[in-house]
Amino acid sequence: MELIDRYLQAVRFWLPKSQADDILAELSEDIRSQISDEEEVLGHALGESEVEAILRKRGRPMVVASRYLPQRWLIGPVFFPIYWMILKISVASYLVSWFLVWLGILIFDRTYGAHHGALAIIGQAWGSVWGGLFVAAGTITLVFALLEHGQNFGGFLKYWNPRDLPPIRDPNRGLRLNSACELAGYVVVFIWWATMMRSETIFDRAGLRVVLTGEWRAFFFALLVLVTAGAMLSLVNLVRPYWTRGRAWAKLGMDCAGAALWCWLFKAHMLAEIMAPNLSQARSTEIVNAINTNMAKSFPFAVLACALAIGLADGGRLIRMKPSAAQLAPKLAIALVIAFPAWGLN
Repeated sequence: MELIDRYLQAVRFWLPKSQADDILAELSEDIRSQISDEEEVLGHALGESEVEAILRKRGRPMVVASRYLPQRWLIGPVFFPIYWMILKISVASYLVSWFLVWLGILIFDRTYGAHHGALAIIGQAWGSVWGGLFVAAGTITLVFALLEHGQNFGGFLKYWNPRDLPPIRDPNRGLRLNSACELAGYVVVFIWWATMMRSETIFDRAGLRVVLTGEWRAFFFALLVLVTAGAMLSLVNLVRPYWTRGRAWAKLGMDCAGAALWCWLFKAHMLAEIMAPNLSQARSTEIVNAINTNMAKSFPFAVLACALAIGLADGGRLIRMKPSAAQLAPKLAIALVIAFPAWGLN
């Protein structure tokens, strides 16, 4: 029947020449056998419309041809899960870092915002981000495609030894070691801070003298309290080496308080005086004002850096403990409001 021959001809187009004859012979026999069975059931020869219906159920020639060919993919099922995970992490990291840099330019470069309208700024930002995303995603895809292609030749997946598998990981052991290191660090910082940084004159050698304002006392004691609290939490984790929700939230609170204290240092105009040989009073005042002003201008960067660090460290820890979104969201919001009050961004 002509319709069958036309169908087989269309299938041949998608088949490799070396296999086309054998595949078409098998497919032709299968189709004609199905038509013969239908004719036997119905008791008459099939018309062209009925043959057409059978071929339509078979599918497009391109789809039918693909069923006889070996499966091909750029990244196969073995490497795809890790490829997808790395791709998501890379894209997210790129977008976050790009957004922080763009926001910093927008905040500090007043001329950029003044000479570009809102739509122009958004358009330029949206256009520039795609180039980086394309390069990042393309590079990762190329690397995993090479891995997929190379596994067939290197025997990486075929030849392996179960004895090479890593030993069972004890999560408490890692936490205990980290807690011990943290505790030692807190003790060193506490001793150094309490003995060397108590005075408002933080440097006085070789004729160079640096003096801070009276607000330094508040910063000094606040940081001393936070270091003590951190040492106590590390001691508890050393004795009981596992995270609980209570300790995780306590760690978040201390980190937010430390971040708020650190960011406040940028806005407090803490530097009072710099004295040095051959340095006039007028020049000293000019240097002090410049340092205080530049630190105040860096305040938004400090806020963004602290928020990102807290989100990656404490946020990730809390998410791994699987609290419900209804429990997590309000507490995180309250912590961020306490740590970074809106007046600080002005």
